[in-house]
Amino acid sequence: LTTYHEEHEAVVRDLGHQVRAIKKSWDWNPRAEFVILAMRVKIIQTNDSKTLAENIFAELWKFKVINVIVAIKTPDGSDEPSLDLFTWFPYHPPGRCGKEVEAVMMDRWIGDTGHFLNNVSLYPPKIPRYFRGCTLTTSAFVYEPLVGLKKYTKNPTRVLYDEGIEVKLLEIMTRSVNMSIIFTEPPRDGWKWGFQEDNGSWTGITGEVIRGDTDIAMDNWWYRCHIINEIECLYPHTYDEVRWYVPCPKPYPRWMSITRVFRGSLW
Repeated sequence: LTTYHEEHEAVVRDLGHQVRAIKKSWDWNPRAEFVILAMRVKIIQTNDSKTLAENIFAELWKFKVINVIVAIKTPDGSDEPSLDLFTWFPYHPPGRCGKEVEAVMMDRWIGDTGHFLNNVSLYPPKIPRYFRGCTLTTSAFVYEPLVGLKKYTKNPTRVLYDEGIEVKLLEIMTRSVNMSIIFTEPPRDGWKWGFQEDNGSWTGITGEVIRGDTDIAMDNWWYRCHIINEIECLYPHTYDEVRWYVPCPKPYPRWMSITRVFRGSLW
C-alpha cells in the first residue's frame, strides 16, 4: 500500500480507507505480508518515524493485520537517501496481547538501488504457540444446548454461560493455547445471528465480528463465508442435511396423445 500524504494523521486515515476497500474484496487475506510505503510524509526528528509507524500498526491491528512492514524515508541528514523499515510484535513481550503497540526498526534500505543494512528477515514469526492468558472476546447468546443460560460473576462483573456444547468446545480450544474467554452481552440491536441491511452492514453477532468488536461468534452460527468476504469460518462441527423433493410428471407416450385430444364420448 502506498500513501502520498505528508501529514501523519492523513497518512493513517488514508491507509485505513485503503484497507477497508481491500477488505471488501474476495482476495482479502489479513495474514498476507503487507508493505506500507509512506514516501512523502514529513519527518523532522528521528522519533517521528517511530511514532508514525506505531499509529499505522494500531490502525491495521483493527483489521487483524500483523505481518506488515512500514517503509519511511530516513530523516534528512544521512549521507545518502535511505528508507527505515519498521515492524511490531503484538505478543512480545508475553502479556502484551496486542494492546500496546511498539514499533521496532528491523532494517534500513540504503541508496536508490542499494542494499539492506542488516539483511535480516522482514517477516519473522509473530504468532506464538501459547498466548499467556490473552483474551478471546466472544459473541454469544443463550441457545441451548449449544450455549447454556447466561449468568454473571462479581468482582469483576463478567458474563458467563452455563455449560453447552459450543461452550465446552471453545474452552478446549482456548485451553490448548493458553487463552482466556470473555463473553459479551447479547447483541444490543436485538438481533441474534443478524442480517444484512440495505446499506450493506450486518446486525447481530455477525456485525460484531465484522466490525471487530469481538474475535469470534458462537451459537450454531451457520456457514456464511460464501456470501460474506469480511469474515473467516472455522471448520464446521455440526451439519444439517436437507433433501429436496421435486414433483416430476411422467410423460405420456406419443401414441396416446391422439386419445387424449377429445373425450371418449366424442370419439
